Amino acid sequence: MLLYRRLRNLRRLREISRILVRYGFGYALLQLGVDRLIPISQWRARVLRREYALSPAERLRVALGELGPTFIKLGQALSSRYDLLPQSFVHELRKLQDEAPPVPYRAVASVVEAEFGASPEEVFASFEVAPVSSASIGQVHGAVTKDGRRVVVKVQRPGVASLVETDLAIMADAASFLHVRSRALRRYDLPAFVREFSAIIRDELRYRIEAHNAQTIRDNLREFEWVQVPQVVWELTTQRVLTLERLSGVRIDNVDEIRKRGFDLPLLAARFAQCIVAQVFVNGFFHGDPHQGNVWVTADGELALLDFGSVGRLDRTFRRSLIDLVLALRRQDSKAALDDIAVMGMLGQHQEVTMLRHDLRRLFTRYYFLPRREFPFGDLFVRVVQIMSNRGVPVSWEFSLIAKALAITEGICHELDPAFDFDEAAQPVIERLRRERFSPHALAEEVVEFARDIGRDLAALPDGLNQVLSQLRRGTLRLRVSDEEVDHVLAHHNALYNRISLALILSALEVATALFLVSPVASTTVKLWVGIPVAAIAGIAIVLLLGGVAHPRD
Repeated sequence: MLLYRRLRNLRRLREISRILVRYGFGYALLQLGVDRLIPISQWRARVLRREYALSPAERLRVALGELGPTFIKLGQALSSRYDLLPQSFVHELRKLQDEAPPVPYRAVASVVEAEFGASPEEVFASFEVAPVSSASIGQVHGAVTKDGRRVVVKVQRPGVASLVETDLAIMADAASFLHVRSRALRRYDLPAFVREFSAIIRDELRYRIEAHNAQTIRDNLREFEWVQVPQVVWELTTQRVLTLERLSGVRIDNVDEIRKRGFDLPLLAARFAQCIVAQVFVNGFFHGDPHQGNVWVTADGELALLDFGSVGRLDRTFRRSLIDLVLALRRQDSKAALDDIAVMGMLGQHQEVTMLRHDLRRLFTRYYFLPRREFPFGDLFVRVVQIMSNRGVPVSWEFSLIAKALAITEGICHELDPAFDFDEAAQPVIERLRRERFSPHALAEEVVEFARDIGRDLAALPDGLNQVLSQLRRGTLRLRVSDEEVDHVLAHHNALYNRISLALILSALEVATALFLVSPVASTTVKLWVGIPVAAIAGIAIVLLLGGVAHPRD
């Protein structure tokens, strides 16, 4: 079994390598040392003219699409990582469409039968043979339930889970290799990125998790009567089959059709912004990929959200700090913003914060004189992510996903309404957040949490003291001091001591030379050509060293 898995991985690696070479990314394979897997003639072959005419970002998008489901999902994940890729690549990867040739109906029927023990025609009142859409992981078919509800059925492609696991194993090996070999890439912690990505795509392979995501967002958005989220048909949902209420409408980027139907475009833009901001900042559970294909406008002029495989989840502490960060950004307080970033766990104790604060202050100044209507709310989050990355601050997956969701939302809203004002649209939600954040109830919760943390620390204090005393009795206690200021002072003093010691040695040499000059043993010629130059050089060196002690440069 192990041998079979290794052979399968090798075959898949050769396939991946050929595609990357064809699109001009052979140099990446050279770095990984897998060039021996491909014939030399392919390395020397030029990229096909059609592919060669594309930009590097376009070639990467097309290559990932051809590599299959795992790499399509990887591209979609990278489209939120402004800290890992240049902005041009991020924008290009957003265009990566998760589309694939449809699988035969017989294969779809076999999965349904394996999950329910009956054919699609027996499970549903009717089941459309032709797919509504076909993606890399699943294929969607229209159907009608036994009780007459119109639904869509998302069926996982046969064998896709095995292919994903093979690709993830290859990615993990490549990430570990690059992390060890490349000092420049080490700061990005590629193995951690692959682990996080692996957890996300494995969740997307379990359709019941996506069903729970849809149900949670549906429940959270009940207060917005103009947002529709499809209802989950739980009795017809398994790990590989997802059945949802069927919604109809047009994509939100089909502006001409929406305008033709007489809908208020500025109102739709404002509602969409409020919907996303509420998910992120109020609920802490949000749609992670609200691109144009996942947002529709229904026949009644309402918004409809689709596809809940990618979501962001924020715990209460992270969300509270995120709200504080938004308020700090709005009042352009770089110090408070930096404190909030630290509370969210993205700023280590040894990070250099002075330049980071300077960069944030400069960013705020850039937008300070702009009219509120031109204040780029989503773009501001993106730039904060880029600044953090440039200063070596690790950006969490959740924070980068938030930046992506807000940036996509802002772009869609501007397509609907060129005069769209994100700040004005989000104002009701922001004001609600401000009231809730500083309400007596919220402050009381913080006090209780603070007291609980102190109690936990005090409870652990006796055990810690016992360990210290035990090490002290055994004589094994060691103190490790790591302070940059102390190290600098010690280095400065060492330099002074070295100079003084050298000055003393030269002074002794000066005295010995003086005695040599007055000695009757040496001839006048020797004294003139040896003694006097040595005395002069030693004297000059002493003056320079003592001057360095009095006015140190270190």
